[in-house]
Amino acid sequence: MEYCPLCKARLSRSVACPRCQSDLSQLQQIELQTIYFQQQALKHLQDGYELGALQAIRQVLRLQYTPFNSALHRFTLAKHIISVDKG
Repeated sequence: MEYCPLCKARLSRSVACPRCQSDLSQLQQIELQTIYFQQQALKHLQDGYELGALQAIRQVLRLQYTPFNSALHRFTLAKHIISVDKG
């Protein structure tokens, strides 16, 4: 997170916004969890474990909906369906 979602001030590494003093610790935690599950999804895809990737990306979407995460979900779902049809 580069900017405060409330006042749009540029953020540093602290848990509080330097301008409005909002506590951003929960949002920062969600952001870290999102990154973790994105990395897990990509690793599972790389390893050919589509079901694990699908589970991870669904967790990502619960935490943070973005166009990238949505596209990753659609891609992962398609890969999973293809692997099930082959199996």
